[in-house]
Amino acid sequence: MIRNIFAFFLILSANSAMASRFYVGGNIGVAALDPTFTVIDNTLNPAVPDIYYAKDYRAVDETVISGSIYVGYKLGKDIALEFGYTEISDSEADRRPLDDSATTEVGVNPATTDLQVNETVGINFTHVALVGLWPIHNQWAFRAKLGLANWDFNYSQAVIDLNDVDFGRTEAYTDSGIDFFYGIGASYGLNEQFEIRADFDFYSFKPAFTNVDAETDMPLFSLGVLYHF
Repeated sequence: MIRNIFAFFLILSANSAMASRFYVGGNIGVAALDPTFTVIDNTLNPAVPDIYYAKDYRAVDETVISGSIYVGYKLGKDIALEFGYTEISDSEADRRPLDDSATTEVGVNPATTDLQVNETVGINFTHVALVGLWPIHNQWAFRAKLGLANWDFNYSQAVIDLNDVDFGRTEAYTDSGIDFFYGIGASYGLNEQFEIRADFDFYSFKPAFTNVDAETDMPLFSLGVLYHF
């Protein structure tokens, strides 16, 4: 998708009059992850009866690094259409004991298990947004955006049993979707070509896995530089 978007903009930019309306940029920022999980059913595989695991999925509450690239087209003096891609670095939680009180797997005694888990959350998304610009003073401007994010949410949980070196399993889940997002920010023009900008965006994702629903609200603060053609 990103490749097609950039190819589209390169074709349009062949027209010098249109090229002056384009800009490209990149941001580096920090995102606050705080996902929550709601277990609907402890069945690990509905096709296999009488095999259950306690689904003890917990939030990986952490601040992680993000990176974004984007390209925009100025529809008018104070409004632009923007496309971009954002990658959120994987969040890895410290190893912790698994609450296996609901484990009823055949042949496993919950009272004698000593299960530990490692959990990882990863998010990336493309976006399209309308960006409004309001000059404040001299080279300063206020900006606001509203758009759609096409996201991918990945979660994995590796489980080991400290009492059984031969036991181990990894559950890996992924889901994708499209949701609205919004943001505000400010920019400062260094000259006619270069601009520094700060953005504060807010995203909300609701992935669904096998018998588990998840939700995360993710504020993202970033700083970047863009170039006007």
